[in-house]
Amino acid sequence: MRRFHDFQLAFIPQKSASFDYDFACVIKPFKSFKEYQAFAKTNPYLTGVELRANTIKDLNLLAKKFKHADYLVLSTSEYEVARYAIKKALVDALLHNESRGGIDHIMARECEQKKVAIDLCFRDVLGARKRERVLQAMRDEVRLALKYDTPLMLSSGARNEFEIVPKNNLIAFGEFLGLSKKQSKHALQFVQEKIIERKKHGYLAMKGIKKV
Repeated sequence: MRRFHDFQLAFIPQKSASFDYDFACVIKPFKSFKEYQAFAKTNPYLTGVELRANTIKDLNLLAKKFKHADYLVLSTSEYEVARYAIKKALVDALLHNESRGGIDHIMARECEQKKVAIDLCFRDVLGARKRERVLQAMRDEVRLALKYDTPLMLSSGARNEFEIVPKNNLIAFGEFLGLSKKQSKHALQFVQEKIIERKKHGYLAMKGIKKV
């Protein structure tokens, strides 16, 4: 049986008709690991940390502080910071950034080597100032990801119940970006289930999703 997961939510969802995913990850830019732990105790799903860093120094400090979190994603406007995070496998996934643009072939290849995923978030399109530019950047990311076998994820980025994107709509979003239906479904499953498996076995220290 296929299972689908949304790994970029900013709130704890309730099981309902509007939430048709099997599992989720709630992501926030926590200020301390103590704050992270307190929130995680109230969250029946996984709890992730959005690392907001525009210098390598800040990235290293944040990655060290939250290295035992369930899931780490990087948000940065700086190309060199993104490349460094991928090269060192400091995070599980890289978020799209409108000012930085998408990944290039170097980053796509390194993401495949280090098993760092590219998160294609629906909210990044809805909230974009120049939506067509963001869509084109995401299409370019998909093209490179398919060429280099880079791990991809689809997510909603919902901040509340009203912003939840049904899984069939996210699958269609993936197809719009250039994925096949099978590849879109895979982007709602593969990386996410590796994270869930890692949490289940208590193995959190090393980031990067290993292929089997």
